[in-house]
Amino acid sequence: MKSFVALLAVTGCLHIHAEPSPTFSWISKNIFQMRCATQCHQPTNPDGNVDFESYAALMSSDGLLEVPIRPGTPEKSGVWIQVSQHTMPKSGEKLADEEVQAIFDWIRDGAKEN
Repeated sequence: MKSFVALLAVTGCLHIHAEPSPTFSWISKNIFQMRCATQCHQPTNPDGNVDFESYAALMSSDGLLEVPIRPGTPEKSGVWIQVSQHTMPKSGEKLADEEVQAIFDWIRDGAKEN
């Protein structure tokens, strides 16, 4: 069996599918804009000094308690800490596990503007 898998790999017949990393555009449109910016984190008076209006606004937010986004280290990023502990969003339904994972993956992969 091992030689068959090796043959598939060598001949190019073995394709390993990896999920693409979530993009800021997708997260912003489907999570931040719908669940964060419309409720509490608007540019005029963002709760906790965290503004989800745009990538530039989010990355320049200083946060009252913790830095919102630390590229490469979700475990030190206030946004991921809050959503993973289900303390945010404060109102409405909590984020689904898949949404929390998407934020984690995006931050882990460098929190790029893409």
